[in-house]
Amino acid sequence: MGVVIGLMLWKGWFAYGICIVAYLLATNLFGYGEKTPILKYLPKWAKFFMSGFMFGLASMSLVGPIYGLIQAIVGGLSFYVLMLLDDAEIVKNPYQELLRGGLGTILFLFV
Repeated sequence: MGVVIGLMLWKGWFAYGICIVAYLLATNLFGYGEKTPILKYLPKWAKFFMSGFMFGLASMSLVGPIYGLIQAIVGGLSFYVLMLLDDAEIVKNPYQELLRGGLGTILFLFV
């Protein structure tokens, strides 16, 4: 993800490298779901919120600290709402996957 997103908003090789590493860490350490090893002691809602938060925070090297923090908060809230919709059986896979990726991409492109 970081490879493509870094190219979308080019800010130089250093920011590009940081973006790749940040998304690599976000996807591998804070991947969404209830079985995330690094978040295993948190309640379910906090796991999903933190996953979305870290995905949003990963683009901070490209969009700056203010917009990066906004993206992190909105990302955390969107993952939390998607978890609630999944638990209520309103939105299920594959639409969950599309919304998680699609909302983040829309937020990145238009914020």
